Amino acid sequence: MKVLNNILKVLTLVFSVAGVVLFFTNFVTFNLSDGSAYSLVGAQMAFGSYCDAVASNLAKSPKIIFCMILSIIAVIASGYNVLKNSVASRWFTIVTNAVSGIYMLVVALSKPWRFFDLRPFDKITDIAYTPFVLVTALVILAAFALSVAHQLVADSIIAKAEGKLTILKKVAKFFREYKAEIHKIVWPNLKSVSKNTLIVLAMCAIFGVFVWLLDLGLGALIGLIS
Repeated sequence: MKVLNNILKVLTLVFSVAGVVLFFTNFVTFNLSDGSAYSLVGAQMAFGSYCDAVASNLAKSPKIIFCMILSIIAVIASGYNVLKNSVASRWFTIVTNAVSGIYMLVVALSKPWRFFDLRPFDKITDIAYTPFVLVTALVILAAFALSVAHQLVADSIIAKAEGKLTILKKVAKFFREYKAEIHKIVWPNLKSVSKNTLIVLAMCAIFGVFVWLLDLGLGALIGLIS
């Protein structure tokens, strides 16, 4: 079990690093009206960069920045976990990889112009993502899956050593107790529901009429004063 734990720990770090590295591969290709073709890597889309196609700095994409920064944080967290075997870093790796991976998947499955600022360019005739966008999303999601597996294995080792319940057993226990509490609920019959509904509607009507009359009186009083 400890060997599996160490393998998952290292694989989580490897895939997290790979997710960041993939941001430096070509993410988008586009053609201009003069027939010239260009490509941009994910880091250029994220942080902006000089591009010969427009001879100026590119606009930054907040969405790609968000994904890339989260992926970098995941690498730091997973690296710290390799060194210190920290519970907090494991959960941090899970959360950051999950959010980054899901968001990158949304980017990969969307049209390029939703996440790529076209304003610096004139007369673009064609624009498309490269396969690396989807690969990046899948690698980050794989890092997320590995981090979850690592957390479950590590939790199992700790629970066995300390005689506590694992996360999965705690979840199962919660649902068993939840099911038991549901069975204790006494559901009202149709007659009680109808009676209570009519009472509520009647009280709403009475209160509504009261507020309406009060509004009329106050409105007349303000009219006299003004």
